[in-house]
Amino acid sequence: MYGIGRGRAIGHLLKGALPDPSWLPSTATLINDSDSSPAEAVDSSSPKGVGGSQGVDQDSELLTLQQRPCPRPHFKKGDLVTNKRGDRRGVIDAAPPCWVAPMRLPSGELQTGYWTYSVAWEGEMGFTISYSEDLLSPQGPAAR
Repeated sequence: MYGIGRGRAIGHLLKGALPDPSWLPSTATLINDSDSSPAEAVDSSSPKGVGGSQGVDQDSELLTLQQRPCPRPHFKKGDLVTNKRGDRRGVIDAAPPCWVAPMRLPSGELQTGYWTYSVAWEGEMGFTISYSEDLLSPQGPAAR
């Protein structure tokens, strides 16, 4: 009727429900449950140069962020969590947390590094979704 196909219509429906692909990291490092510190496991490769009108100062900002030691993961396997609104409960899955290194977004904005966790939400029948640490809260005794 409107001259668009099924794929484009589904894309319009999913817009906002899925993360913007430009936000996904080019590389991510998985951390094992070993005694090594997370900072040792993070890839310490030099940042890729940013082309276009972005200057050297912005690259030095990114380099400074990338050289900082990453914080310890806040959650571990089996921890009970809720989303920030507190209306959804889940458990951290067996998949190890993943450190996403600081990066510069295509918009030029600088994004700090963060941990992501595989979360199995109640009622999702074994389906896990990766969530960043800032979207999760520990589940308190009152939420049980």
